[in-house]
Amino acid sequence: MIRDDSRVILHVTIRVDGELVHTTTNDNPLDYVIGSGGLAPGLESALLGMDAGDKKTATVPPEEAFGQHDPNAMQQVPKSAFENMESISVGDAIRGTHQGQQFTAFIREIEGEVVTLDLNHPLAGKTVDFEVEILEVPSAA
Repeated sequence: MIRDDSRVILHVTIRVDGELVHTTTNDNPLDYVIGSGGLAPGLESALLGMDAGDKKTATVPPEEAFGQHDPNAMQQVPKSAFENMESISVGDAIRGTHQGQQFTAFIREIEGEVVTLDLNHPLAGKTVDFEVEILEVPSAA
């Protein structure tokens, strides 16, 4: 049975408003340790008490999924900050480092000499449906 610090191997399908966002069912399953911080807190809570062979759909509100959309996470950056500006377009995800911190941002707007970056998770502000299938619960980490 899954509890804090359990290692769990599972398939996850993510839907927002009924639309498929991501699934692991066609790929390798997730191999995850509960409490390690890599999954949405609401999903981790939903996994507690489950066991190998169990399936569940958990509807998780934004604050327990990927957080609320934070307007302060929108940043305007000069085009000159990008080495490859000619290959960047609206909607692209970019990775970078700022003051020693790695980040992923999405290009929301390119206007004149300014690029608007969105540092919010793409699912921020969304209620998320997680469909999970527990394949294995090998042992505590």
